[in-house]
Amino acid sequence: MLIFVRHGECEANAAGVLVGRSNSSLTEFGRWQAAAIGRSLVRTRGADTKPVRLLTSPLERAVETAQVIASVLRAASDAAVEPEVDDRLIELDYGRLEGTVIHRSPVDTPSWVLDPTVPLPGGEPLAAVAERVATLCRELSSTAGAGDVVLVTHVSPAKAAVAWALGCDVTASWRMSLGLASVTRIDPKLDRPLLVSFNETWHVMDAPDTEAERGIT
Repeated sequence: MLIFVRHGECEANAAGVLVGRSNSSLTEFGRWQAAAIGRSLVRTRGADTKPVRLLTSPLERAVETAQVIASVLRAASDAAVEPEVDDRLIELDYGRLEGTVIHRSPVDTPSWVLDPTVPLPGGEPLAAVAERVATLCRELSSTAGAGDVVLVTHVSPAKAAVAWALGCDVTASWRMSLGLASVTRIDPKLDRPLLVSFNETWHVMDAPDTEAERGIT
């Protein structure tokens, strides 16, 4: 199984701004989310499956998430894996949109939303993300047969993986909602990839209610 994990909350997420290639560290709540992901992976693996590899984007928020997950898995003793950086899991380059306030425009749809080959202003096209993620998924298909491969990444690569599994155009990404610290599972072992689950967030549903409990004071 290919298990795509979106990183936990980082400082930029908490501020409500777009963060692509910039580094932004996890908040304390984000570290709590990462630990919850690790615990969920221990709880949900089958008797004959366990993580055999843990890949991560090179960006700080993903690496930190992967390190926390690795620590939780290590505590399970029989599921010890160390994070491996794979540049293909890096986030979409938002270009001049980097650091801007997130909002949904009610007016004209940008050309880069309609056409995946059109780059974001000063950034990269969504098609580039789709190509590198699809290549990685195909490469990992044989490894996933021996156990789960956990991939800690960002919203755009995770959505691109879903588009790959479904065999649809990557522009479908703009119609998907993928939460922080979410888990998406893809079975690549069949004749065609199978999307097993999308945007799992049950493991973070019991999040602490107050900032003090979340460690953000």
